Amino acid sequence: MCHHHHPKAPAKQPKEPPQHTKKVQAWTATGVVQPQLVVAKVVTNADVVDPPQNSQVISAPIVQVSATNIPSSSTQTSVVSPAMSTQQSPALNASHFPVFSAEVLRKKPGKGHKSQGGSVVVVSLPLDKGRGLPQKLLARFWNNRGLASTQLLDHLGMVTTTWKKFVYPCWKPSLDNEGENSSSRGGDPGGCVDGLWWYKDSGHHVNGEFSMAVIQANNILEDQSQLESGSMSLVETGPQGTFVGIYDGHAGAEAARFINGRLFENVKKFTSEDQVMSADVISKAYLATEEEFLSLVRKQWQTRPQIASVGSCCLVGIICSGILYIANAGDSRAVLGKRERALKEVKAVQLSSEHNASLESVREELRSLHPDDPHVVVLKHKVWRVKGIIQVSRSIGDAYLKRSEFNREPLLPKFRFPGTFEKPILLAEPSIFVQKLLPEDQFLIFASDGLWEHLSNQKAVDIVSSCERHGIARKLVKAALQEAAKKREMRYTDLKRIDRGVRRHFHDDITVIVLFLDSHLISRSSFRAPVVSIKGGGGAGVANT
Repeated sequence: MCHHHHPKAPAKQPKEPPQHTKKVQAWTATGVVQPQLVVAKVVTNADVVDPPQNSQVISAPIVQVSATNIPSSSTQTSVVSPAMSTQQSPALNASHFPVFSAEVLRKKPGKGHKSQGGSVVVVSLPLDKGRGLPQKLLARFWNNRGLASTQLLDHLGMVTTTWKKFVYPCWKPSLDNEGENSSSRGGDPGGCVDGLWWYKDSGHHVNGEFSMAVIQANNILEDQSQLESGSMSLVETGPQGTFVGIYDGHAGAEAARFINGRLFENVKKFTSEDQVMSADVISKAYLATEEEFLSLVRKQWQTRPQIASVGSCCLVGIICSGILYIANAGDSRAVLGKRERALKEVKAVQLSSEHNASLESVREELRSLHPDDPHVVVLKHKVWRVKGIIQVSRSIGDAYLKRSEFNREPLLPKFRFPGTFEKPILLAEPSIFVQKLLPEDQFLIFASDGLWEHLSNQKAVDIVSSCERHGIARKLVKAALQEAAKKREMRYTDLKRIDRGVRRHFHDDITVIVLFLDSHLISRSSFRAPVVSIKGGGGAGVANT
C-alpha cells in the first residue's frame, strides 16, 4: 500500500478575540501584595480583553500590573494578572501563577470611590494551592475605602516586614458593612473608622483593659468621648488614674466637642491645685468648663446666635488611688458589673443619677427650684420636657436656658419662650457618686442614652460578662441596633443600609466605653503605665476641634 506524502496544511491563524458588545469596567489595582495577590478596582469603561497597558498600582512601591499577563480567554468574569516588580523578568506570564480563587464582588460606590458603579475585582494568585481565598474572607476583604485588609493578609502570610513598613500606614483594617467582623489590631492606635462606625476594640489603661465604639445616626455626629490614662494632674508627681468621658450633644456638636477639649484639662488643673483627686475637684471642673463655654457663646452671639441653643450631657468616670468617681449631668449612664459569688453571676449596678424630665424625682426637683413657674416642666406629645423644649434637666451649654440674655432674638423661635428668668433653668452641677473599688467589681459600662434606650442594664452586663473582651463595645452597640430594628419590625440587615440623618428615626448616636477592672493594678496606685489618650468618634462624620 502506497503512502502518499501530502504537504502540511498551513497552520491556522489564531482567531481574533471576539469583540464583546457588553462593556465591563477596566481596572486599576489599589492594593498589591507580592506576586500572589492582586486587588483590582474598576475605574473606566473598556473591553475586558484589552485593559489599559501597565495599569497604575496605588499604595505599592515600584510595582506594576502587566496587561500581557492576562489570559486570552475573554469569557472570564474576573481580570486575572500577577503583580510584577519592574526588576522581575517580563517573560513571566499567567501560567506561572495558577489561579485558585478569583471572585468578582459587586459594590455600590460610596464616599471616596472614584467610579460610578461597576465591579470590584479581587484576584488571588497564590503560589501555594492551600492559600485559596474562601468567599467569606473575600467578602470582608474590601472595606469602604477600597483597600486590602492587613488582618487578612497577615492570616495568609502574604506580608513581609518591609511591606508592612511601607504599606500599613496607608491601609485600614477591613470591615463588613457594620463592622462587626473586623478587627482594629494593627490599625491606627487612636481607633478605626468604617462608614458610620468608629471603634477601638481593645487597649490598656492604668487600671486594666478597655474597649470603645461609636455609631453615628445624626447627619453630624453629636456624641463625643474620650479615654485618658496616666497622670490626673499637671504635675509629674500627681496621682495616676483613668478618666472616661461621654458627651452626648444636642442641637449640634459644638458643646460636646468643646467639653472633649476642655473638661479633662480642668480636672488636671484642679487636682494639681488641691494635690488630690476628689468629688469637689470634678465639680469645679464641670462648672469651669460650663463658664468657658458660656463665654464662647457670648463672644459668638452676634455672628452665630444658634450656638446658644447647643448643649451636651456630660458623664465622667475616674479611677484614682483605688477610688471610683462617677459624675453625671444629663441622661447618659454608667453601670457596674459586679460578681455575685454566691449566685455565680454578674449583677448590674447603676452608679449614675440621671437628669431626665421623664423621671418624677427630676420633675419634683425642677418644680421646687422654680416654684413660681407653672410651666417649668410640660407634658408635650406624651413626653415630659423642661419648658416644653428639652428632656434633660442638667447639661453643659444650653445657654438660652442658663442666662436670660440669650432667650431672645436672633435665637430661633423654637428655642425661645416668654418671660425672663433669674435662676438658671438647667444646671451644670453634676451628681457625683464615690466608692472604693472592690475585687468583685469586674467592669464598668459607660454609654450615651442611645444604648440604654434599647438595652437594659442587666442585658448589657450579661453581654459583657459572657463574651470575649476584644471588640465588646461594638458588640454592645450591635445588640442595641438589633433591638432598634426589631422595634421597627425590620431586619438588622435592612437597618445597616440606612445612611446617617435618616438613621436618627431608628436610633440615636450611640457611644460605649467598657472599662475592665484589674484589682491587682488598682491596688498599685503609684504604678506608672504608658500614657493613653483617645478621643472617640474622631472622623466618624466630624473631626474633633
